[in-house]
Amino acid sequence: KWRIEIQQKQLEQMAYYDPLTGLPNRRFFDKLVKKEFSSMQRHGHESVILILDIDNFKNVNDTYGHPVGDNILRQLAALLENNVRESDTVSRFGGEEFVILMSKTSLEGGYAFAERLRKLIMEKNFVVGSIDLGITSSFGISLLDDVENLEDYYSLADKALYLAKQCGKNRVEIASGSEGIADLGEK
Repeated sequence: KWRIEIQQKQLEQMAYYDPLTGLPNRRFFDKLVKKEFSSMQRHGHESVILILDIDNFKNVNDTYGHPVGDNILRQLAALLENNVRESDTVSRFGGEEFVILMSKTSLEGGYAFAERLRKLIMEKNFVVGSIDLGITSSFGISLLDDVENLEDYYSLADKALYLAKQCGKNRVEIASGSEGIADLGEK
């Protein structure tokens, strides 16, 4: 019986976690968002979706190779996990894109947090062997309840991320369903 339980745990690990970073994957995150959405409807709180993407990550892989890129992804995953609240969930959506669900958080709170993370990432030295790199990242944020269709929960944050990339990278942009996309502050 215990062998079956171990195998089930291993299958769950494979189904819901990213093997490179150990973070929850998109499948896990989608389920979590559904639960969070129900909780928001019951209790009336706001929650925020934050998407971040490493700027010019292709250059890292092209210059130093994928093993170095993978190592940097693992270091970034650890940095994110060590700097979110207990109630937040960091997930790897694939490539160099990470998503954070911030439960019971306002757009302003999410923005302030994303700015703090952006600076932490920018100031960190990512060291792989003799290679010492600095990276930057762009962020898009939206309220979770701004979606008409639950499957689109990240589309507004994704649009804000796209805007952050278009506006020069290494910045945080906010998307709001009603007001269009707005920047809450300057760097």
